[in-house]
Amino acid sequence: MRFVAKILAAAVFFVFLFPAVHAYADQVHRVKPGETLESIAAENNTSVEKIMARNPFMEDPLFLVPYQIVIIPEEKPGLKHSVAPGETLDSIAAGSGVSPEVLAAYNGLEKSRVFPGQVLVIPPVSTGPAGEGAKAGPKPAESPKQAHRYNIPELRSMFPDWLFLSGAREQKAVALTFDDGPDDFYTPRILDILGQQGVRATFFLVGSRIEGYPQVVRRLVAEGHQAAGHGWTHTNFRLRTAGEVAEQLDNTASAFKSLTGLDPLFFRPPYGELSPESMNQLIDRGITTVTWNSDSQDWNSTSADRVLANTLVDTRPGSIILMHSTGAKLNVTVSALPDLIYTLKAQGYKLVTVAELLDRPAYRKETS
Repeated sequence: MRFVAKILAAAVFFVFLFPAVHAYADQVHRVKPGETLESIAAENNTSVEKIMARNPFMEDPLFLVPYQIVIIPEEKPGLKHSVAPGETLDSIAAGSGVSPEVLAAYNGLEKSRVFPGQVLVIPPVSTGPAGEGAKAGPKPAESPKQAHRYNIPELRSMFPDWLFLSGAREQKAVALTFDDGPDDFYTPRILDILGQQGVRATFFLVGSRIEGYPQVVRRLVAEGHQAAGHGWTHTNFRLRTAGEVAEQLDNTASAFKSLTGLDPLFFRPPYGELSPESMNQLIDRGITTVTWNSDSQDWNSTSADRVLANTLVDTRPGSIILMHSTGAKLNVTVSALPDLIYTLKAQGYKLVTVAELLDRPAYRKETS
């Protein structure tokens, strides 16, 4: 029974970690003055109940604010496929009778990278039975590393006081978080928006980039945002030796302290992957590990509306929202951010740092 309970608990945390694409062609609707949820549902041939289910950040169907975002569910035809460890867009497409390009376009993916737990919709093809999409072929065999893959849900059950995917549901607050910075292009634009909106966020910074953009790091700290670690080189900590992990953590801490005088007590693992040994090293340093339960998928999205849909369908009280402040094509992030902040504020949410959400200190106190 204990084993079954652990499996069920891990399954629940897995859902929170990989909300991903939900096999819906969600539509973003900007509320017009005078509209109600009932009128929006009627206009879009759906129900108030279905809309509320797709907008968990909304608690009262009668409370609707003009110009906020509402996600309208529209299920796509086709076979739903949950990405397994080791699968790629190419392998899924090959087993489904469609091209990778068609599969990516049908699911609104800008890039070819997919991840475990992501739900894709296989578009209906002529080779399948009437009304049914082509069935996926056999899953590729896992490599030894994939077969022994440690994941965050398992680690959460092992280290419940040191690893968090979200905050308490009782508080109507969420934390905006931004990975992979700093840079001198997207990060300042995001800081501009946050400043205009009076919002403080958390930036998980790559250590090797800190020295390259000192003015940006100083600015985000001076403006009250939380700085946290994201590794020295954005490496997969699950695959690193104990010595390599120690070097990643210590070099990043040294860069932070040299530049700002601060020693961050929060960390997010690149790719959302850690080993128990990595967790123990973080705990030995008094560092809290944070992942997310709402993934904007901004790095892989074709539009700001797609970023909004990806984010809001998994945002609720206590959510930790994953976005990025450095990357190849983050104009969608910059474009989506004002609407996201406005919508959450309109629904009565406070936007806070991760340290505030979890009620833990952001930085180590200096000892005399």
